[in-house]
Amino acid sequence: MAKLSEQCIESVIPFFRKTKYDSEAKRSFEILSGAFYWSDEMPVCTDKNRGAILFVHKNLIAYRASVILGNPNDECKFSWDYLQERCPVWPGFRIERCSPELKEELQTHINESVHDMERFFTVCERAGKIQREREKG
Repeated sequence: MAKLSEQCIESVIPFFRKTKYDSEAKRSFEILSGAFYWSDEMPVCTDKNRGAILFVHKNLIAYRASVILGNPNDECKFSWDYLQERCPVWPGFRIERCSPELKEELQTHINESVHDMERFFTVCERAGKIQREREKG
């Protein structure tokens, strides 16, 4: 993940401030960030702000995952600190969502995702090989 500019983060802070903690929020795993996120953490997006909100959100959850795993990602730290200072009530900052107690479960999800992707690429390779053989033949 890339370090985000203050301007990018500032543009979405009003939307992150509108998020509300939900004790019934559903946790999911976001494969590209290798991170957990909860359903109450994502601000409402419009066509105009969707890209910035998604980019900031991915940056935040990637940083949180790196902290949970014990290897903080310095590129994402600025976004985390900047938003935390200006929007401390965002549900994603809750202690239980940043806990090292999530490490084992998060690592399991990461490992399963890597395995699934490897399996997918193996299937794609085989399909490509079969297609090339048919074209020759």
